[in-house]
Amino acid sequence: MSEAVSALRKKTAPAKTAVPGGASIGAILRKLMPRVADQAMALDVMVGEVKFGTSSKSDVMADLGDNDLIYLMEDQRETRAICVVKPGLLAALIEKQVSGRVSEGAPPDRVATRTDGIVVADIVDRWTEAAQIAAVDDGLDDVLPFVGFRRFDRVLNKRNTDLSLDPVDFRTLSIELSLEGGAKTGELCFAVPVVEPELLSPVTAKNRIHKHLAEIEAPMVAILTRVPVAMERVKKLAVDDVIDVPISALMNVQLEGTNGHKIIRARLGQLNGKKAVRLSFGAIGGEAAAGLSVLGAMPEPGAMARTPALPEPLAPMSPDLVDSPDIDPPGDFPALDGLPDLPAADGTADLPELPDLPDLPELLDLPDLPN
Repeated sequence: MSEAVSALRKKTAPAKTAVPGGASIGAILRKLMPRVADQAMALDVMVGEVKFGTSSKSDVMADLGDNDLIYLMEDQRETRAICVVKPGLLAALIEKQVSGRVSEGAPPDRVATRTDGIVVADIVDRWTEAAQIAAVDDGLDDVLPFVGFRRFDRVLNKRNTDLSLDPVDFRTLSIELSLEGGAKTGELCFAVPVVEPELLSPVTAKNRIHKHLAEIEAPMVAILTRVPVAMERVKKLAVDDVIDVPISALMNVQLEGTNGHKIIRARLGQLNGKKAVRLSFGAIGGEAAAGLSVLGAMPEPGAMARTPALPEPLAPMSPDLVDSPDIDPPGDFPALDGLPDLPAADGTADLPELPDLPDLPELLDLPDLPN
């Protein structure tokens, strides 16, 4: 009867939520954790159930016990998480290092201390580091919650844990461990915040998607001209009929998107026997597009506007004309009045006489200087 009840409960139990990659992470932990424990402490460890989940902060705090050993963890963005060593696992790890054996029975009812944290820190670090390396190598770094996080030596109590964690949802991981053939059992648990993706600035977003946009097709239409035609004539149009197009249209081609949005002006030409358009200087919408071309279009000979010819230089003036006194001045200059006459070039101009100066005194007789 009990077997039937057990089978009935299994069938009516709610389905477990599958976590992508969860089974692979479980396989990694079942392989690595026993090996690391044996190499580091000669400790026999068997990994039991590995549970993933998502919980609110209040649920995470409710699952913490007064005797749990709680480590603070952080990543490069200073996002805070916790690593929890449950009392059964904590007692087994301490007993193995202190006495070399793990006793059977329940763990002691005592609050974890900072000294306990120092004693078991090495094996916890070895387990987390080995799991992170293996998860990254297998491409499961998004599945293992604590990838990128490192442990701090600080040991928290429940109150400090509540103050340290942000009020967000958390990804949780619980690893059940059986030590020394079941002498003691315990759990190693992790709670890591669910971090929302960072909002990208327009510039960053543009740079990230640029390489993808390069492969996207962008249909465009070259409109030579738009000519109004009577409906009666349109009904009679047939192959080889000719519609007159003004010559000016060749230089005013409009390049448009499929929705009729005008992109840029262009002019009609040809390249290697194919029709092509060359983008004109100055884009529609004010964006410069000089020097760009579509389909490698090149201007036809003579299509480029020629630079206007410079005027012919003036002929040099004849020396006879320069020295001729008969050349009239280019214009009448105003008379300059009230200016004194300049002196003659030969110095014969009349200058005022200097006044009479007295004779210089004679030099005094001075005695001879001694030898």
